[in-house]
Amino acid sequence: MSKAAETVAEPPAEAVEKTKTVEELVAERVQAYWNAVVAEDYRGTYDLMTPGYRQRTRYERHVVRTQPIARFISASVLKVECQQEDRCSAEVRLTYRDLDTGRTVIKGESSSIVPDTWVRLDGQWWRYQI
Repeated sequence: MSKAAETVAEPPAEAVEKTKTVEELVAERVQAYWNAVVAEDYRGTYDLMTPGYRQRTRYERHVVRTQPIARFISASVLKVECQQEDRCSAEVRLTYRDLDTGRTVIKGESSSIVPDTWVRLDGQWWRYQI
């Protein structure tokens, strides 16, 4: 196939973006958040929180609040359901090692399904946390 044919056959990026469902767009944001958690990228997680959260919680406080109780290995979005136009629920499989809550210690690798809530404000999706 010629270069010209390859270029014509591939839709423009903005056309691809417009064809994504709301659930797919939210899933990308959810995955980005949990990838940041796994990478211990506190700035990345903070930047995906709602504007209201960021107004009332300084970055330094966010870092202290989100210190992991285990070594996170991976995260994958299992599903996203949008019950309302501006609110979606996600389920994320979080795999971790050496959980220590202070009361419970689990050595080795394990995983849990974590619920996650996202809201749309001013056209953008944000992780919602009380």
